[in-house]
Amino acid sequence: MVRIGVIDSLQVQLWGFQEGLWMGKLIMKLDVLWLMNQLSRPFQASHPLDTFVKKILLLIREDW
Repeated sequence: MVRIGVIDSLQVQLWGFQEGLWMGKLIMKLDVLWLMNQLSRPFQASHPLDTFVKKILLLIREDW
């Protein structure tokens, strides 16, 4: 449990919003790491997501 002291309801809402954004950012980073790991493996052309994977890999390889 995090002790945050005595604060008003607006501060509680802002704190909760901040924590939610932080958790969302962490989850997004973990999802991206997992996805990049999956994309680095051989992908079968018969897979239903083959078209998406090819497009993503092309975008990654482009010189931005």
